[in-house]
Amino acid sequence: MKLTTERTELNLIQKKDFKELIASFREENAVKYIKHLQNLSNSEYTDFLENKRILSENQHLYYWVVREKETQNYIGTMGVMPYLGSNFEFHIGFRISKDFQGKGFATELGKKVIDFVKNELKHQQIFGLIMEGNIASLTLLKKLGFHFEGSNFNIDYQIQLETYRLIF
Repeated sequence: MKLTTERTELNLIQKKDFKELIASFREENAVKYIKHLQNLSNSEYTDFLENKRILSENQHLYYWVVREKETQNYIGTMGVMPYLGSNFEFHIGFRISKDFQGKGFATELGKKVIDFVKNELKHQQIFGLIMEGNIASLTLLKKLGFHFEGSNFNIDYQIQLETYRLIF
């Protein structure tokens, strides 16, 4: 399942992407707000990515590698994943590489992925989960039209998460 925007291409994760993704996870502050991806070994990152690849291949979730159309430079990742273990609801996730932050890519990608969830998956809503203090994600979710639902401690990740929702 490939998606495109004016400036980007989103391709479901493949094994050939793993090395570049692992390197991007190691960028300074790259996973500051993604606690379960902090301080992992290359093997643990590979296992995480292989799991995302298999689940994406089977359409249980969608984990895209985002590249710039013209240069094929790596921009980041986008995900549509089950919302807190649900089989019926999804949440959206972003990770934009430092070199591409502040250039409108996250907003462009968010709009495209929301459109995908609404029109292709035929869902009525999507959630956004952010770790407290993640101002960039909060700003993005609000710009995309999400509204605050509540804050809860997530047992799986052992962190406080703020939940936002966008109803179509």
